[in-house]
Amino acid sequence: FTVSSTTGTAITVSSAVVNATLKTVTLTLSRAVANAEVLSVSYAKPATGNGVQDAAGNAAENFSDQAISNNTPDTTAPVIHTATVTGDELVLTYTEANTLDAAALTGNAG
Repeated sequence: FTVSSTTGTAITVSSAVVNATLKTVTLTLSRAVANAEVLSVSYAKPATGNGVQDAAGNAAENFSDQAISNNTPDTTAPVIHTATVTGDELVLTYTEANTLDAAALTGNAG
């Protein structure tokens, strides 16, 4: 298995575990994946030894650049960046990788 990131930061596969009942292979990666990081996975059957196969011994086919759904939660808190006032309006700008949640702040909450 090969895992690639659009950030260019290397990710190696440390281990692979098969769950026959759930029909899954769980890969342990060499590092944590960031919330918005875009990844893909490829698989090549090994030339010798065992690879992914079913109970009858049929080897799984090779695949390349399969998109990965990244479910890593955003744990970075917004941080105040600037505060600007004009008349009766004070505008606060935050640094944040994702957007702010407009529904979380109603009226003069906080």
